[in-house]
Amino acid sequence: ASQFSWERTFVEKPHAYRTKFRDETNDYAEAERIVANPDHVGAITLYEQIPQEGVTDPAQIATALYRRHQEAKYRADRITVHQPAPLMVIDRGDHIGLAWPMLDERKIGARVQQVEGSVVVLDTPVTMVDGETYALTWNNWSTSDPTGVNVVAPVTTVPGETQALLIGSDAAAPEIGKKVHFGPSTDVEYDAFVLSVEPTQDNGFRLTLTNSAPEIDTLTDAYTPPAWE
Repeated sequence: ASQFSWERTFVEKPHAYRTKFRDETNDYAEAERIVANPDHVGAITLYEQIPQEGVTDPAQIATALYRRHQEAKYRADRITVHQPAPLMVIDRGDHIGLAWPMLDERKIGARVQQVEGSVVVLDTPVTMVDGETYALTWNNWSTSDPTGVNVVAPVTTVPGETQALLIGSDAAAPEIGKKVHFGPSTDVEYDAFVLSVEPTQDNGFRLTLTNSAPEIDTLTDAYTPPAWE
């Protein structure tokens, strides 16, 4: 990828979201549901109207508004990158991995230049620090399985700068030419969520990304809407 751009939006978040809908529990009469921001303390004076077209279940409305609060909290970043790829297998809504020095100089994207047993030589040098643990990750995909399977292999720490990595994994080493990410073993790459994929004039694609934020799903799954009257 190239043409990396990152921004974070700082806005005053609404104290509550509100939605007008036809209530299926009351003969589809017009109603309004308000869901407060769970992090807000004090009087609710700032509202934002969020349409939920076609939704008539008040519990579903409440859950959707609660999720919007979590998205506003955990997905404040916008990242755009350009990929000069004639074939794009990334779709809107996918979770992907991004390695870019501006985000974290320890996370490096590279290509495999040479493989000798468990030794993988990259086309880009990486730096390791004594006492830290590192890993290499790549995706094994094929034309029949374009999504593929992610492989994460631990790397033997050798302090200093090197292009040769010794991987310790039962998985086969990545093939020559394979795109790989190198980084700390607990956080090899930046996890991102794809908001949009736009074709460009040079037959490439412009990706707009945000924070992956899996906690949004966890919190939404655990949410129980208040009783509706």
